[in-house]
Amino acid sequence: MNLARPVVEVVNLGRMGYTEALLAQRRYVQRHLDTLFQPSHTANTLLLCEHSPVFTVGIRRAPYPAQDEERLRALGAEFHRTDRGGLITFHGPGQLV
Repeated sequence: MNLARPVVEVVNLGRMGYTEALLAQRRYVQRHLDTLFQPSHTANTLLLCEHSPVFTVGIRRAPYPAQDEERLRALGAEFHRTDRGGLITFHGPGQLV
């Protein structure tokens, strides 16, 4: 019997903060690279998670004004500058990322 491996490995990380999720994502990328030419290699991985309230701002925007950043933090959300494209994005409970 030939047990074909799944085309996509789906991993539900649950609810976690942005930094924790980013670190998990980086670990999976490294695992992917480390096993690229090995039989245990999984070609595709889909990571699912739900964030605590967080605003992220990408590199497409000029530096986000500090007073705006503080106003968003005062709402009870984290604020992170990212190395990704895009403007400002909100992620929060109930939103699957």
